[in-house]
Amino acid sequence: MSVILCQSDFGRVRNPKTNNCEKVEKFTWKTPNRLQISLITFGAMFTEIKVPDREGNVKDILLGYDESDDCICKRDGKFNFNRIIGPVSGIIKDAEYCVNGKFYDLAKNLKREHCVDSGAAGLHQVNWTPFVKGNDLTLSHTTDGSDEFPAILLIQCVISVTSTNKMTIKMTARSNKVSPIDLSYRFYFNL
Repeated sequence: MSVILCQSDFGRVRNPKTNNCEKVEKFTWKTPNRLQISLITFGAMFTEIKVPDREGNVKDILLGYDESDDCICKRDGKFNFNRIIGPVSGIIKDAEYCVNGKFYDLAKNLKREHCVDSGAAGLHQVNWTPFVKGNDLTLSHTTDGSDEFPAILLIQCVISVTSTNKMTIKMTARSNKVSPIDLSYRFYFNL
């Protein structure tokens, strides 16, 4: 038996830049060993990782929202559960950075002093474009350079799941100019 990757509709989300409503898709991998992993395109967010315990009972070990609507409605940035974080993950002190002698100011979303997880320009708040090839899912997003991070970035995230229950995530970014970049996934587990 091999891995099965299923695609379904999850809901809709309004793009804050274009004001257009976009379809959010859900992708679910199922392995012969009863591993089940689901992800939605909004925020490239994992919504469940179900694994069998030592007694064979399948449990979701991923901490997250109880209601599916909360996955796409909560944009307060307080809880970036199981999403891709960037262009810069973590805290940018004093909400500013300097590239080649030019200073860039960021939104102060941590104690009104610092910027955490790229603030409103964060990748955890966008709907990613999916492409499926076999059991691999590639999620892509291009920033337009109009945010607080002025470089145009092409970001891709390839997620693979094998029949031996191995998941790999490979993230790449290309930029048209020097720009801070520090991509990460932030997982929270309920073990």
